[in-house]
Amino acid sequence: MIHSNLTMSGDAFLQAVRRTYPTPPTQPMEVTERVEIMCHRFSDHLQGKERLTHMGYFCLTAVEKVGAPHREGARSRAAIALQIDLEVLDALGDLTETGDLHEARKVVLPPMKPGKRKHVQRPLTGVEKRWIQEVVKSLIRRVAEFEANPTGSLTPITMADFPTI
Repeated sequence: MIHSNLTMSGDAFLQAVRRTYPTPPTQPMEVTERVEIMCHRFSDHLQGKERLTHMGYFCLTAVEKVGAPHREGARSRAAIALQIDLEVLDALGDLTETGDLHEARKVVLPPMKPGKRKHVQRPLTGVEKRWIQEVVKSLIRRVAEFEANPTGSLTPITMADFPTI
């Protein structure tokens, strides 16, 4: 009977190659402090330094500050100012309050009264995670466009621009 062992070590390098480059932006953009911070938080998430739900909610809050800093109705005002369907921002808010014990931003306890529970303590699905990432990328881009030209016209962002969740 013959036995053999094979041990290997080393580094691997993976490079993604695209057949085409993404379409360049048509709107002027400005990298303000708000845009830079949102990009930094997104980058930290991609590097595993920040949880998806925390990063997503932070970016949602940064967007809301565009509409009406420190005021009630900030999300609705931001949706109007940035031409983002309120349904997109509300869905992002809901998803960032979802997650299991490792990824959740908030603790969700059973409701005191039947029928009052809005959020559920459960893991996000892969589709939901990708949706949050795609929405945040769009929000960063939109804020950069808005910061460059606050009175300019913007193409509306709607739920149809993202995968179905």
